[in-house]
Amino acid sequence: MGDDAMAMGAIEAGVKVVTGYPGTPATEILEVIAKERPDIYSEWSCNEMVATEVAMGASLANVRTLAVMKHNGTNVATDMIMHFAFTGVKGAYVLVSADDPGANSSQNEEDTRILLHTYGHLPILDPASPEEAKEMMKAAFDLSEETSSAYILRPVMRVCHARSVIEEGPSTAPDREPSFENDRSRFVMSAVSEPKAGGKMRPLWRHELLNAKQAEYKEIAEKSPFNWIEKGEGRTGLVGCGIGYTYAKEALETLGLNLPVLKLGTLPLPPKKVREFLNQVDRV
Repeated sequence: MGDDAMAMGAIEAGVKVVTGYPGTPATEILEVIAKERPDIYSEWSCNEMVATEVAMGASLANVRTLAVMKHNGTNVATDMIMHFAFTGVKGAYVLVSADDPGANSSQNEEDTRILLHTYGHLPILDPASPEEAKEMMKAAFDLSEETSSAYILRPVMRVCHARSVIEEGPSTAPDREPSFENDRSRFVMSAVSEPKAGGKMRPLWRHELLNAKQAEYKEIAEKSPFNWIEKGEGRTGLVGCGIGYTYAKEALETLGLNLPVLKLGTLPLPPKKVREFLNQVDRV
């Protein structure tokens, strides 16, 4: 299943601490890691807020950490999520927020991309298949440490519970020991004057840094292997993000059509690639 694939990706990336709260469609990710790798610390937390807090503590100790929950749980954890959006992270921090379009096993349906990216300004990876979910999981750990930011992996039900043949890959785990640096100006978001920012209030300074970081996220999106353009016939193009891309490709095959397709898997979007695609078509 897609959940197994994401668990495999986290293991290959060298995750050391996994926290979460059970909820379909994301439950099996933590279950698989706990079963296959008992040497990795895995915890069902009492709620999603605690899961994000424990994971943040591990990140502060410079180890790779993963927090897993469904969209309802992301709402519960929003307070902590908005906090570490400002502070950034030390060791890689990946948050899985699994959405359930159609409310197949939920009391509601949400698009947590709006909450976590539009509102929280955090970068998101949106997989189109179990295989891509695994590769995105591994990439998210590297990108998190490259940007000193938490990365969000947002699979949906039809990715989490889809089945596919997945190849094991090499370990990309860093070889390092846990360590802690008491950087209060970064990780303690008290409303105090910050000397490093010329006396600005510390939360305002960190907010400015978060806003400035969006340009870096866009550059990463431009080079991302999860965004691409597929050539086709005619001047009508399709844009597919996440599982929507998979549905679009299936529809084209069923209808016998060969239209240009822009496949997207990141937020923020890659603006240059989007413009390149739009210049090739008249209608999307």
